[in-house]
Amino acid sequence: GLPARLDGVLSRLEQGNLNVRSLEVEKGLRRLDGSTRRVTSAILFAVLFAGGVALRLSGDDLGTALLILSAPIGLYAIGFLRLP
Repeated sequence: GLPARLDGVLSRLEQGNLNVRSLEVEKGLRRLDGSTRRVTSAILFAVLFAGGVALRLSGDDLGTALLILSAPIGLYAIGFLRLP
């Protein structure tokens, strides 16, 4: 009955094994995860873009490849592309 269930909950709480699920917390964590991915992508885009421009200005063809590679990463960072 209820006393046994309460005893079980209290035992788990004392042991540090009580898990509580909240849809709002899960939604917030998903949003934070997405934001973290976009910020990481934005940093990667900036590094590839700046490196590509610097190499292109020095006449290196690798700069073109870096600029092309940076395009989809930049689009993802600003939200035009979505990945699973």
